[in-house]
Amino acid sequence: KADWVVDEMGFELNIPGNYNKLNAAAAIAVCKFLGVDMDSLIAGIQTYEGCKRRLEKVADKKGVLYYDDYAHTPNEIKSVLQAVKESFPGKRIVCCFQPHTYSRTKKFLKELARSFNDADLVGVVDVYSSSRETDTMGVNSKTLASEIKKSHPNPRHVNYIGNLENLTRSLKSVLKSGDVCLTLGAGDIYKIHRLLV
Repeated sequence: KADWVVDEMGFELNIPGNYNKLNAAAAIAVCKFLGVDMDSLIAGIQTYEGCKRRLEKVADKKGVLYYDDYAHTPNEIKSVLQAVKESFPGKRIVCCFQPHTYSRTKKFLKELARSFNDADLVGVVDVYSSSRETDTMGVNSKTLASEIKKSHPNPRHVNYIGNLENLTRSLKSVLKSGDVCLTLGAGDIYKIHRLLV
């Protein structure tokens, strides 16, 4: 129904993803309820370009598009990757993921492992731990990468990378013109963009 509300009312969104259409539909409903002028509503939605760390376009350098998203739960990851795949058909999606906390990684291990099928290449970096966690709970990013390989259409294209320095080096060697490089995670993975672009 979100597609219908947004599309039939003639709205053009500057941000991809069905979840953004759902958000726009909710915003339309609230604004209409509050009596917001329709022209102002349309102008506001059509000029909205998103927010920081939510499918944020970081750069376009040497033919590579760089995006960043805070997504760190299975549904968020699937939604973002689906939006990127739909928005950039035919482009290779290079996804770099930083799991957030050992407890969350352990709790959602199987669901996380099935979340990356829309990415062509997947690199998993070390868990971004919380200061409140002192126990790894027997799980780490190597474990997650192994689980992703079991579900991914091309398991050879899923790798444990290690730290952000290793990720930066790997990306410099693997990225090529036409790629979409997407960083995902609630930690500090976004910092690699400064080194790459």
